[in-house]
Amino acid sequence: MKFDFELKISFRRMKKGFKFVTKLKARIKQRLLNLLF
Repeated sequence: MKFDFELKISFRRMKKGFKFVTKLKARIKQRLLNLLF
């Protein structure tokens, strides 16, 4: 039970991290495009 709860928390944290990474990637891509054009 406790293990399942911890797993849920870590999964949620991973999801948040993934969202953050995608946002970061998009920002970097935008910056590169701005530099090129």
